[in-house]
Amino acid sequence: MFRRSYCCFSLTNPKSSLYSTQTRSNSKPEFLNSSIKQLVQRGESIQAVELCIKLCNNGFKPDNFIFPYILKASSQLKDPFFGFQFHNQIIKTGFDSNVFVANSLILFYGKLGHLQNVQYLFDKIPQKNIVSWTAMISAYTQNHRFDLAIELFRYMQIVGVKANSFTMATLLPSFCDAYQLIQVHSFLIKHGNLVSWNALCSGYNQNGDARESLKLFAEMQKCGAFRPDSFTVVTALCSCSALTLVRQGKEIHGYLYRAGLESCVLVSNGLIDMYGKCGFLEIAKRVFNRMWERDVGSWTALIMCYGIHGQGLKAIEIFEQMKKTKSVSPNSVTLLAILTACSHSCLVEDGFKYFQSMTDGFGIEPTVKHYVCMVDMLGRAGLLEEALKFINRIPQPVDFRVWEALLGCATIQGDVEIAEIAAKSLMEMGTENPEVCVQVANIYAKSSRWDDVAKSRGAFQFMKLQKSPGVSVVQTLQE
Repeated sequence: MFRRSYCCFSLTNPKSSLYSTQTRSNSKPEFLNSSIKQLVQRGESIQAVELCIKLCNNGFKPDNFIFPYILKASSQLKDPFFGFQFHNQIIKTGFDSNVFVANSLILFYGKLGHLQNVQYLFDKIPQKNIVSWTAMISAYTQNHRFDLAIELFRYMQIVGVKANSFTMATLLPSFCDAYQLIQVHSFLIKHGNLVSWNALCSGYNQNGDARESLKLFAEMQKCGAFRPDSFTVVTALCSCSALTLVRQGKEIHGYLYRAGLESCVLVSNGLIDMYGKCGFLEIAKRVFNRMWERDVGSWTALIMCYGIHGQGLKAIEIFEQMKKTKSVSPNSVTLLAILTACSHSCLVEDGFKYFQSMTDGFGIEPTVKHYVCMVDMLGRAGLLEEALKFINRIPQPVDFRVWEALLGCATIQGDVEIAEIAAKSLMEMGTENPEVCVQVANIYAKSSRWDDVAKSRGAFQFMKLQKSPGVSVVQTLQE
């Protein structure tokens, strides 16, 4: 089994050679376990799998302490083949009944979306611990089976298994509306710890209720039960960004300074994002310049700040500076930020250059968000025909969000023909977004095509769609 796996690798990594040299001189199981564990903890998954396979070929037998680490490494590889092979080895050695190994298998198959295997493994565990239940809930939430996650949580309570803060943090994405969050709110306040509070604050943000998240942050400070950590503060800064509440953001900045958390990279990134989205670009740049250490998130946040405010050339300048640094490389979010900057400033030529560099220069596959951004860029520049040609060249099934972007641009530009093509594609995909019918009716009205306006509104009523009313929010000095 492992010989077949081993031939798929090319052991050219210098660190693998180093470990091979070390293992020849020290073959104690504790040392070998430690070597694999260190590689996994450093994120060097391929090297960890390579080392484990080579050691197994030389007679090494992984135990219940090392299998969880090697399964974690296997789950981070694109090809699940090696994880399946290690599972076979686990069954042969009888470790599949070990709760720690079984929990790791649940996490591995959960990431793959193999929920039947996950359920089978969970049911086979003779003595489940809280990690088993949490891993099972995690598998459901990762695969958007929130109904099953909530059902399992309720069953936990029936059988008397007490959830911990990590269970609650894993479960929170399942509470997909405000009412469900309110239900879990009191439970977390009574029984949770800082992790629970952080998860609840993040949950409110994810559900679009940033104001409630800020209230919870204030409640945490008032009760004094827990001292907010860097994650707590970053979540609060995200709330300020979403609501563009710069005064509250500055108050949090003052707290960070007093608490000595300002030097944390994650916190500084949150400050850059908050000040930038609130329009205070100079302050965002000062925070960036004061940072002793910058990660890819720092550069991305600053690029996005200038990009969304129409300063595309400045965003490009920062991106080029980032490329010259040897410590960080752009990721998918960074490329989305620079494409957004090109879109907002109608820098079409630069946008296509950076889009092409995703695969050619950085080895990053474009996602739906990147395609939407490119269509938006072409639409803003009035190049709707080129946008349609770009969509037709997308090498994967076109997501409805791409067509919605084209429809929005066509509506703004008043191009009836392109709008009809986009709307027809959306209707064929079975969209239930009322804005589609509204936008089509509006563009017909601008062209005085009143019969078509009536047909669009008739379709709107036939599908029993309901348009959400517009809402405006004004920040007052008292808020």
